[in-house]
Amino acid sequence: MKKFIVSLSLLSFAFCVTAETQSQQMYSAHGQRLTEFDRQTMSKLIKGISGYHEDALVEGYWATSPSAEQDTYDGKYPFPIAHKEPWSGKQEFLEKLALIEGSNKVQLLCMRGSSPSRIESSFVGNSEFHFADDRRTIIWTDAFGPHYVAKYNVKPSHEFYDFVMNLVLEIH
Repeated sequence: MKKFIVSLSLLSFAFCVTAETQSQQMYSAHGQRLTEFDRQTMSKLIKGISGYHEDALVEGYWATSPSAEQDTYDGKYPFPIAHKEPWSGKQEFLEKLALIEGSNKVQLLCMRGSSPSRIESSFVGNSEFHFADDRRTIIWTDAFGPHYVAKYNVKPSHEFYDFVMNLVLEIH
């Protein structure tokens, strides 16, 4: 059984998928079964967990090896390419990404464990951001901006770059 711990505001939930049956059950951190409303809400938030990325634009998930034959994700994700020099527009992109990540337009899902960097020997994150509207779902890792883009000048995909630079945030 795989367990994912998901934090939403001050509440913590456990999402369990039993590999044999693919049945899903959700419980509060105190072991109480969630109401149908809570279940539907959490189902929307955990769309990126446990193989639900198929319908979303996903950024910051990487192949485990630059070699397709050794990649445990079977080529589903790219391998990050570090650059010595910053790319044009990098700072503006990072500033806008930070605004989006701090806004009420996204949900942050915090999970147990840490993800290893694909560039250096360290662990870099354990969360992902989710944005969804009527047209699309976009998911990116919490390490994408500070680790891959800021530190190693990894360029985002064109689709994710356009999403970040064109998303209109309402300032209150």
